[in-house]
Amino acid sequence: MGLPVDFDSISRGLGAAWGFFFQALREDNQLFSSDVAIRRMWIDFYVVALKDAKVSEDPNVLQERAEAVYQEYVGLERWLPFPEVEDTLMRLREKGYVQGVISDWGSNLLPILHSLGLTKYL
Repeated sequence: MGLPVDFDSISRGLGAAWGFFFQALREDNQLFSSDVAIRRMWIDFYVVALKDAKVSEDPNVLQERAEAVYQEYVGLERWLPFPEVEDTLMRLREKGYVQGVISDWGSNLLPILHSLGLTKYL
């Protein structure tokens, strides 16, 4: 993203962001109640991480970069299943197991699973 940052700074920033995350969970039991709420929480998480990592003090830059990180995280091309996942799901389905996904991810998990070819087993 063209911003100077080092591993220790990012580690510090992520520590602060996880503190933000757990505090937000304690304060709002509806934090994962909608796609809008989930997206907002993760972007705020990345803003905290980037600010504490001293990436920038400019709120606009932090917001822009946090949104870019979020978009990378939910990008379909960013995900790969472990090598044994499809074979395992296929074998379990053949044995008659009903399979599904329980997640706090949000509805954008479905396109990721679909792009990986896993929804045919679920």
